[in-house]
Amino acid sequence: MRKCVFRISAILLILICISGCAQSKSPFNNQLAVTDFSRKANIAIGDVSYDCLVDFIDGVVTVTALSSSVSGLSFSYDGNELAFDYEEMSLSFDSVSLDIVNPAVEIYNVISAVNSGCITAVPTKDGIRAEGETDTGTFAAAFDTDYNLNAIELKNASIYVKFKAPS
Repeated sequence: MRKCVFRISAILLILICISGCAQSKSPFNNQLAVTDFSRKANIAIGDVSYDCLVDFIDGVVTVTALSSSVSGLSFSYDGNELAFDYEEMSLSFDSVSLDIVNPAVEIYNVISAVNSGCITAVPTKDGIRAEGETDTGTFAAAFDTDYNLNAIELKNASIYVKFKAPS
């Protein structure tokens, strides 16, 4: 009996370690990979929205406000550190010490989930819709037929990002 319990426990432990995430068998999971980009977007957080530039370069997401009273304010996130830059002021924080919702962090987390394949992806008439989870909750990401990221929605954080068409 002990041998049976031990074997079942060992098998469960191995399966948990191997799985990493619960993903569907969709063929689109392997085709979706967000690579470096720089695109204009509109970000809505609750009732507030602003135009911005979103860069994903070398594993870092930077969101720079282009409209509103804080035009030029940028947030950068690399998975560990959140940095704020505005005019001549710069601050950075260890992300573990922060309990805030920030568009750069949320976009980074969605891109990481997509790139790791921890999503469910289904075709749509306009491209592909990917759904998954981040620490903030569930997300939906829309991709066009060329696999460019079109939109991100995080309902739990009330964040919606609509990317402008690539130029």
